[in-house]
Amino acid sequence: MIITPEQLIKQYFPEPIETTRELYNRLELEGSNYHYLDWLKDAEQHCLSKFVKEVDYKLLPDEEKNYWISQRVFLTLVQSSPSPICDQIRLGLISIVNRLATDPKFARQLREQIDQDKGIKKVIPKVSRKLKAKYNETGQEEFEFLIREDNRLHMDIISGYNFQPGQKIKNVMFSFQLNEENGIPYHIVDIKIALTNDHTFSFQTTWYCSEERQRYGAILRNGVIKVNLFEDNKKLVDSYEYYLSPSNANNLEKELEKVISILMGNKTE
Repeated sequence: MIITPEQLIKQYFPEPIETTRELYNRLELEGSNYHYLDWLKDAEQHCLSKFVKEVDYKLLPDEEKNYWISQRVFLTLVQSSPSPICDQIRLGLISIVNRLATDPKFARQLREQIDQDKGIKKVIPKVSRKLKAKYNETGQEEFEFLIREDNRLHMDIISGYNFQPGQKIKNVMFSFQLNEENGIPYHIVDIKIALTNDHTFSFQTTWYCSEERQRYGAILRNGVIKVNLFEDNKKLVDSYEYYLSPSNANNLEKELEKVISILMGNKTE
């Protein structure tokens, strides 16, 4: 059984942590001469004021300064506090991230384990009638993006390429380039898919940001795009889960904040 990030953290925090005082006590920092108020001051300066929205924490009316914290704040503080417990969690998370970047089989197994823990039903990839009809009309490789029952964004591709038995997807890359024309923001999305025989598929599409909010939401919420590659007879060749790196996810989130500013500016003109 694969240990998920959530399970890793629960090994050290079996019960929910809801306040800064609870977290400090659990991290056993008192013995290191890193006193609570000093730790809390650093948390305010480096975490609460910079990385977390104010809806994620609230000052409580306790005699001692104490904050209610959301799960997001809890995770941020766990990953930044100088505690042996946090050191073990950080090492475990780094190991998981490194394997995700280099081992597609592990990435798939981890996602399946997370889905199982959350009760999310496994989705069986299939070619839609719309995609098949489009392929029959053009006779060329065609693709479409869909949000399926697992609430993830899927890219389904149908191709007449002569796939060999056992051929798999080796790597997938997505590139998002934000543009603006006449006040309308859009992304040029480039996709490259490499097979195990080094054959490469390349696609480019345009996402108009105001029309594709559900796609962006699915990507940022799950951090993954599932690519399903089909033969022209609709038989599945392989599926591959493309994971956004933390830096790519942050860049996309910042770009979407810029998009909101552009769209709000258009409304006030």
